[in-house]
Amino acid sequence: MLGKTEKFEHSAALEVTVPSANDALARLSVIGGEGETVIRPAWGFTAQVTASTLLSGNLAYSKAVHTRYGFEGTSQIEPGLILSQAVSKRVGGFLEWNTYYDFNATRWALALQVGIDFLLDRKEK
Repeated sequence: MLGKTEKFEHSAALEVTVPSANDALARLSVIGGEGETVIRPAWGFTAQVTASTLLSGNLAYSKAVHTRYGFEGTSQIEPGLILSQAVSKRVGGFLEWNTYYDFNATRWALALQVGIDFLLDRKEK
């Protein structure tokens, strides 16, 4: 956690992903992906826009620091935003925008999702 106020909070993270399969399984992409060791620094925030509206966002960069099998390796930036709106005490909706830019392929990939959430926990957790 980098900072927190009544209506805004933000944090940072560092993820390290290492290959977890033996060479035979990793080559088949069954387990372990492409045999990459990836470092992913990320920053995220949540802002209270109104009493029932939240805006959340994140920005991350994934970089392969080691690859096997001659792959070029991951190098991509990943921004995203989520706008959440409470409709009632137990129902809410969201609009989520995710994207990533792959530097190796020089391409953007975009995803826009709309959803509704229902709180089913009777203890309101």
